[in-house]
Amino acid sequence: MATSLDRKSTSRDIAGRELVDQFSTNLRMERSQKGSVKVEADKGWLRLRWSWGGRRFTMSLGLPDDVTNRAIAQRKAEIIQADIRLEQFDPTLAKYKAEPVTGGLSVVELFEKFVEFKRRQVEPRTLEKYRGLVGHLRQFFRAQKAAHITELQAFEFRDKLLKKLSAATVSERIGLLRACWDWALRRGFVKEDPWAEVKVRVPPKQRPRPFSKAECERILHGFREDKTYHYYADFVEVLLALGCRIGELAGLKWEHLAPDCSAVWVGESWSRGRQKQTKTNKARKFNLSPRVQQLLLSRRPETYALGDRVFTTPRGKPFDDHNFRNRAWMPILERVGVEYRMPRNSRHSFISRAIAAGHNPAEVAEIVGNSPKTLMQNYLGVAGGVNLPELWN
Repeated sequence: MATSLDRKSTSRDIAGRELVDQFSTNLRMERSQKGSVKVEADKGWLRLRWSWGGRRFTMSLGLPDDVTNRAIAQRKAEIIQADIRLEQFDPTLAKYKAEPVTGGLSVVELFEKFVEFKRRQVEPRTLEKYRGLVGHLRQFFRAQKAAHITELQAFEFRDKLLKKLSAATVSERIGLLRACWDWALRRGFVKEDPWAEVKVRVPPKQRPRPFSKAECERILHGFREDKTYHYYADFVEVLLALGCRIGELAGLKWEHLAPDCSAVWVGESWSRGRQKQTKTNKARKFNLSPRVQQLLLSRRPETYALGDRVFTTPRGKPFDDHNFRNRAWMPILERVGVEYRMPRNSRHSFISRAIAAGHNPAEVAEIVGNSPKTLMQNYLGVAGGVNLPELWN
């Protein structure tokens, strides 16, 4: 039979255990209510994790794991943790997502706005380059906000592109991003430009060898003697003689020529089904040689409209440079034994040979629609380059 002493001891033990249990419960509740919010990385992306009221919470931030973004995430964690301790925590998380730490436009959203802005200013073919970049941005940056892109991430994106694209293409794409952020800075979408110092080293590329005089004669002879493609012989001769861009010659109309075909005005171009301005958006006018003048007069019909094209397909359709290159140019060059170079090499050949022959670069530049500096930088080497001086016998 238990004594009164034993009963008192048992009561004290039970009370002690209850006190310990209550303390543990209070401690767990306090930890649950006031537990710290941790910053974690999941597959390279930052998120927050914490517990409250017996529940576990996880909130993704849409930020890649780096030093700058960890500081941003820590500030968000401190906001949530303060609300927990002040009993102002919002378990729906709406309060913390209403003004997220990554506020503003995402990288993709910003660039798409820029593309829409450029849509009214650039040609459709040029716009394709802008749109082609969107997929790369979405894959790399996902939902990250443009305002929080770091220079390190910009370099990492460049390196990623270099694994897929040529250096020249990547350099062009980085230039588009630099233009986008410059536009965004002026409109207050971002405060810093992470692309400003991102450069791409493009290795030098040997320019195509110009057609020699003998090669030009063989090409012309090949076209004039061919039963199928002799129709293009006049086009090829004028192309080689003027040094103009293919689109400029394809877009040439009779109204662009003097009544006696002694001079030409070049201010329009035809490409991909569209009549548009020249590549530099500048017009030029110059006199033609007697040979080219007579060639144009001989092919002008007795009845014509000023808006008619000088050169068309055999069926009278606008000129298609792709069909011409694949169906006529390539076979003729192979047949006459001339090393293949694209039709646009005719422009390189004209400029190179003109400068090499001693013609004034300023006059040549006026004819082809480039600056003298561009000609000297891009075409002098093609013409043979400077001569190495003999310093001893």
